[in-house]
Amino acid sequence: MKQMSFSNSCCFACIAHLLEDFDIYVKDIDIIYDLNLIYLFHKVKDKDKDKYISGCSIQESFILNKFLNKFNLEFEEILISKEASHVTRLKKAKFPL
Repeated sequence: MKQMSFSNSCCFACIAHLLEDFDIYVKDIDIIYDLNLIYLFHKVKDKDKDKYISGCSIQESFILNKFLNKFNLEFEEILISKEASHVTRLKKAKFPL
């Protein structure tokens, strides 16, 4: 099971987890380093205190494909209706389970 190495890296942790099905073992941070992505910090006011939100906010499929294409893979986004059930969406997936 892959874990997030830092805040807001869930997208990259999920990609790393899915790659294990293809015997490719990487961490979320490996993907971000390889793609030279920017890690952002944002200051927000919460009541009377300043807080910071951080993370790698570039999570578009064309960016992820730059990494995945090295392994002859491609990220595919499947549009579904709001009425579709969770089971229906899983049946429509095209990657090996």
